[in-house]
Amino acid sequence: REIREFAGEPSYLGLDMSLTRDMTGAVLCIPVAREDYDGDADHEEAKSYYLFPMLWLTQAAAQRWGDKVPFAEWGQSGHLRIIKGPKIDFPTVRADIVEAFGETDVQALTYDATYAVETAEKLSETLGCEQIQFRQTLMEYAEPTQMFERLLSLGLLRHPDNHVLNWQAGHVEVTIPDRSGNYRPVKPQSSDKSNSREAHKTIDGIQAAIMALREARKFEAYECYYEDNELEAF
Repeated sequence: REIREFAGEPSYLGLDMSLTRDMTGAVLCIPVAREDYDGDADHEEAKSYYLFPMLWLTQAAAQRWGDKVPFAEWGQSGHLRIIKGPKIDFPTVRADIVEAFGETDVQALTYDATYAVETAEKLSETLGCEQIQFRQTLMEYAEPTQMFERLLSLGLLRHPDNHVLNWQAGHVEVTIPDRSGNYRPVKPQSSDKSNSREAHKTIDGIQAAIMALREARKFEAYECYYEDNELEAF
């Protein structure tokens, strides 16, 4: 499935911005009713969730970690957008999102406020959608993170085989569960330290997907009669 097939259909956007070393991630989530599900139509498993990711990295960061990860190759193949210079260009990110996702009917934009408040406001105005701040706390992440894992294990999360999202899914970790079993996604241990061997391992696409999925789960999906041949699960 390609994004153009969903023109005019309800969609839900997650946004995790960055400034320099980290990636910026935006993931559009589109819930589609399953024809092969006979249970409660409101159940999360009654839908497949199509994830369309966009990821950006500065040229400086891509060059710094280029010996560890094929960022340049991903940039050439369209799986990653590399921004010239040392900082993420916010207007470029906004323009890319509107161009890629603007034909769908974006219902809600869920975002991490860090570096994203102005971008979220402008995107909300342009796309005509609600904006919802997603606090970066254990309790905010707990339920949608567990839902993400359940749907993933059932093969109900689909994306167009984006190499960067696959890479991030391969190293994302979760915190030790609290007494109630709550946990949240985190980068590999010590990856926040600039001199760490794990510092290049980002998870921004996964975080954006989880944020988008939380809102997509709340809304009723539309029925789809196409065969699902092109998108693959993680």
